[in-house]
Amino acid sequence: FDQLKTNVQYDINCCWLKSLTYLSHAEGKFQLLLMPSDSFKLVNWLRSNSYLPDLSKDASGEFAHCVALREAYMNLQSSLGMLGNIIASSEVFCFQRWFLVLKTRVLETVIDLVEHLGLLNQDVRNKKQVEEKILTGCNSLQQLPRIACNSLQQLPR
Repeated sequence: FDQLKTNVQYDINCCWLKSLTYLSHAEGKFQLLLMPSDSFKLVNWLRSNSYLPDLSKDASGEFAHCVALREAYMNLQSSLGMLGNIIASSEVFCFQRWFLVLKTRVLETVIDLVEHLGLLNQDVRNKKQVEEKILTGCNSLQQLPRIACNSLQQLPR
């Protein structure tokens, strides 16, 4: 999308493409988080097509999942901000803005839940590690339903 910006004639289209660029960067982060076994295939494909977003790395040079969540959130916020810069965005991009607001709120809730479980400070690589962490932190697990309900109730607002 970033490469297409030079081909558009109107500012509204350029802002929309910038918004899509931020959204695609966020989605790239999600894909790397959701498919750890396929991440290498995805990274190689993205690299071969020159579409590889900056990978989040920790001090040891490994992919940092917690940083990627925050970066995806910031990319979604930037995408929403780009649509907000368009004068006619309230009518023209109503669905896109609604979708981005909803996705941003859900990701914000996920980050809050991960923080409450104490998982954000660790680079959790697979489901088994998450389950082990949850089982050892029973106090956090007991608080999870209340935290989740409160956070999810705030989503529609």
